[in-house]
Amino acid sequence: MPADLSYPPVRSSLWLRVIGSGAFAAFAIGFGIWWAEQRPIGSIVLIVCGGYFAFVSVCFIRQLADPTGLAADSEGFSYRAMWERRRVAWSQVSEFKVVKYRTIRVIGYDLANAQDTPTRRVNRSSMGVSDYIFAHSFAAPIEEVCARLNELRQRAIGVSSV
Repeated sequence: MPADLSYPPVRSSLWLRVIGSGAFAAFAIGFGIWWAEQRPIGSIVLIVCGGYFAFVSVCFIRQLADPTGLAADSEGFSYRAMWERRRVAWSQVSEFKVVKYRTIRVIGYDLANAQDTPTRRVNRSSMGVSDYIFAHSFAAPIEEVCARLNELRQRAIGVSSV
């Protein structure tokens, strides 16, 4: 089914993250191995940090293959969170709004009939919504994406914006 809305992440931004985290991982692991005899504890710390950034680099490569991008149509919207793609019907969500999550802004919404989990309770108490979409790498301003989602939701469920 054709998408009414599609916001894939900016690929150049993802490539920069892959290269940056990969280079840091290679440097940290390489320097950690070289430093092993002189400073064993420092070497272990560098190798662990390098391993973490190697994992981060793999995660960004995964995003290149299956982006976290947002897609919406007349039935609902979908996005990828961590390793799974989520699909949500318009009738199951509240109005979308821009909220602050730690130090970044995200698109927040409440999911109707969702299981009340500790994560959702923490989200609700800190952001005022139970679920959110990271929109930091989309090629459009977050306010524009949020407004477009609300427009599609209202059109799909027949709610006026009065």
